[in-house]
Amino acid sequence: MKRRSFQVKAVCLCIMLLLINVSSGSNTTKAKETRVEISRDQEIENAFYPRDYSGYRFPILPGTSAWPYGDLLDMIEACRIPENTLREMTTEELLQTVLVHPLFLEVYAYESRKAGYEIVKEYCDCLKELCSRQDRVECLYEYLVSHREDFIAPTTSVGDTYLDFLMKKTKTVLFILAESEDFFFDEITNRESVRDYINSILHTGRVIENEIDRDVYPIEFHQVVDMDWANPVYLQQVTTVHNQNMSAYKMKIIEEWLYSDGVYRTRYLDEISSSGRTHVINHFYGVYGINPVSGYGPTTSYNCHAYAWANTDKYSSWIFNFNSIGFTETNYAGVNNDGIVVYDSYGSGTLSPLHSAVVYNKSSGLLKSKWGYAGLYVHTVNNCPYYGNGGLSVNPRRYFNP
Repeated sequence: MKRRSFQVKAVCLCIMLLLINVSSGSNTTKAKETRVEISRDQEIENAFYPRDYSGYRFPILPGTSAWPYGDLLDMIEACRIPENTLREMTTEELLQTVLVHPLFLEVYAYESRKAGYEIVKEYCDCLKELCSRQDRVECLYEYLVSHREDFIAPTTSVGDTYLDFLMKKTKTVLFILAESEDFFFDEITNRESVRDYINSILHTGRVIENEIDRDVYPIEFHQVVDMDWANPVYLQQVTTVHNQNMSAYKMKIIEEWLYSDGVYRTRYLDEISSSGRTHVINHFYGVYGINPVSGYGPTTSYNCHAYAWANTDKYSSWIFNFNSIGFTETNYAGVNNDGIVVYDSYGSGTLSPLHSAVVYNKSSGLLKSKWGYAGLYVHTVNNCPYYGNGGLSVNPRRYFNP
């Protein structure tokens, strides 16, 4: 009897030891996962803020485990800065905060940089506050003087495209500010004068020997400046599924590049460069957690209205005004797969179409749309740049069936 009792106790002890080992192994695995997660979040934070950063530190950053993926309104809320903090910040602290703002590069989602800038400004509270400061232009130039070497030196890659993007971001945002009429208003007449002055700052006291004899070539992508709206090339009339005509255009892109002589210059291109595509893809991946549909990355070949409304040449047309004749307007409950969702906005007090998307999978709540000159994305109605913009807490939307 005692022998049997001893055997039972021995078995129980073995089972307990086994459970402890399993639990310990599980905890060790979780600890390893946590260390990896924290390490990645820390890498992102380190790349997000440039050296000598003195601006506001956002508690949550795109690409980290705490970022509120899935709803643009939640992302906007995560980037709010307390009003008293904004008022107490110096102009330089505000400028540095704008240069790293998680959602500033949403301007890439719109066909016009100016329109994108105005929309982003509606929810970028630090940008609003900065634009109210009378010394903001002087502050921008002083920041360039103190960070001259950071701007004229190419960014050293760390072998991670998202971290590389974050380290270049401040350069991109600064030049977007420098080319915004709203930021400079009567200080400048055109962006060429701003670029010339910025280059004069960056090259003050810098001696380049034999510059005339040296080959000058672009060495680093800086930013997608804008579409070349002054020179759209008319292509042809394209049609909808109801055989209604729409005018199609071909657009060129304007990009900012650092050249081998340390000068920033504009390049007019028929298509977004490979570096530009990588830059844009990484921004939207960080913010929305999604990549473009495979093979359908950033391009100037077509826009959202062409993809949603054109039956012919939808991947090779830029359409400014879509034609809804023959389509049946409905509501969300009545729209079908392959139906069209139009995000509207109140621009200048009038209702106007901001974006067009196709219903990709109604039961899953998925849409498919081209984001400005960025890529073609599958997304939910609120996980995109067009939800909650245009002066409204939530955009009005219209729904059409073919």
